[in-house]
Amino acid sequence: MSLFLFFNFIYMQKTNVKTEKINNFRHFLSTLNEEQKNKSIDNFQAISIEGKVYSGFNRCFLAYQKAPVGIFGGFKQWQFAKKKVKKGSKAFYIFFPSKKQNDEDDEDIRFWAGAIFHESQTEPA
Repeated sequence: MSLFLFFNFIYMQKTNVKTEKINNFRHFLSTLNEEQKNKSIDNFQAISIEGKVYSGFNRCFLAYQKAPVGIFGGFKQWQFAKKKVKKGSKAFYIFFPSKKQNDEDDEDIRFWAGAIFHESQTEPA
């Protein structure tokens, strides 16, 4: 197997795991009624390293992934805060918006899954 095929295989496995997590979460959310969704959101507090409270949807998504309550940040956000993510730490995923300009000067908002890490997964740099 060539090196390119090997790395492509690894990349596809990671992508499939991420897609599977997202699809399982969608199914999980579809089984909850409004009261259960609101209770999940109220019981799970997650704050970004910048001090912003994550959306209800992202808090539900983090709770579904069994993330601990607390402060979260992306890899580069932790670096900026003079901390480093511990080797071997598994990321949690959230959705973040991305704006794209159309030809007609309209903006499309798309959502992407991004990796974040809990403060317990970091150590001083």
